[in-house]
Amino acid sequence: MKKTFDCLKMKEEIQAKIYEEIKDLPSSEIVAYFNKKSRSSALWRKLENRDRQAQRENLTSKIRLPQVASGTPIKATRRRRVPLQGSKMMLPVT
Repeated sequence: MKKTFDCLKMKEEIQAKIYEEIKDLPSSEIVAYFNKKSRSSALWRKLENRDRQAQRENLTSKIRLPQVASGTPIKATRRRRVPLQGSKMMLPVT
């Protein structure tokens, strides 16, 4: 059986084309190039639509808070963070 389509040849041709487009660009523009290309793809749009739909469903679903033994719901609280002395790390403070 003879192959009519060569996947590796196609991949190499696409890579060569992309290389020619980006070879003289600085790294920040290369990142922008790939971001623009990926966001304009049909797959990206499909994933964005799926995520938006999931967010809508999560927002419309009833949120149930965990219960303690007495039956009263636990309130969600935001913990403060303080810088670790001499470091850029932040430690949670309870």
